[in-house]
Parts: sequence; structure tokens; C-alpha cells
Amino acid sequence: MKQFDSKKGELEYCIKEIESKKKLFKNWVKELESKKKQVEGGAMELESKEMRLEGRKKEFESKEEKFKGQVKELEFKKQHIQSQLKELESKENQLAGRVKEFEYKERELASKQKHIGSRMKKLDSKEKQHEARVKKHELKAKELEGRVEELE
Repeated sequence: MKQFDSKKGELEYCIKEIESKKKLFKNWVKELESKKKQVEGGAMELESKEMRLEGRKKEFESKEEKFKGQVKELEFKKQHIQSQLKELESKENQLAGRVKEFEYKERELASKQKHIGSRMKKLDSKEKQHEARVKKHELKAKELEGRVEELE
């Protein structure tokens, strides 16, 4: 019986050890289930964040497309403005050419005016000489008339 009691004690010890390990395993299972729930909660949170990020990504893509459209519009306007600038530069060059042409004509007219002024002075001088001759002739004519009267 001692042997039986010893075996019984051994078995009881083994049973207690098994029950202790069983409790330990149950606690591990509970911990693992708790961790599983935490992981599932984290996964759900990550899925929610992923959905929000997808929404923001789509929002940013939409804004990017809008921005690209605005950039194209601005580039078109820039090209239009550059075209207008080239046109204005062309007109400015044409006007500069016309200004040079007018300045040349102005100098030409000033030269002609000087020449005409010079000729007018010569004509005035000749006119005065002619008037002086006319007066001289008139005086001679009066003298001759006076002599003719004397001779008569």
C-alpha cells in the first residue's frame, strides 16, 4: 500500500500539475484572445485609417487634376500675353521706323526751309536793288523831264 499511496500521491501531484498547467494554458488562451481582439481592433482601426487615407488620396488627386488644369490655363494665358508682347514690339519697331522717317523728313524740310530762307534773302536783296534802280531811273526820268522842260 505504500507503493499504492506513493503512486496515488504521484498521480495527485501530476493531476495538480496538469490542472495548474491547464489554468496556465487557459490564462494564455484568454491573453491570446484578448490580444487577438486588440489586433482585430487595431486592424479595424487601420482599415478605417486606410479608408480615410484613400478618401484624402482621391481628394488630393482631384485637387491635383484641378491644379494641372489651372497650370494649363495659365500657360495658355502666358502664351497669349507673349504673343501680344511680340505684336506690341513689332508695332513699336514700326513706330520707331516711322519716327526715324519723320525725323529725316523734318531735317530735310529744315534744310529746304534754310535754303528757301537764303533764297528769300537774296530775292529781298535783289528787290531792294531793283527798287533802288527804279528810284534812280525815276530820278533820272525827272531830271530828263526837267531838262526837257528847260529845253522847251
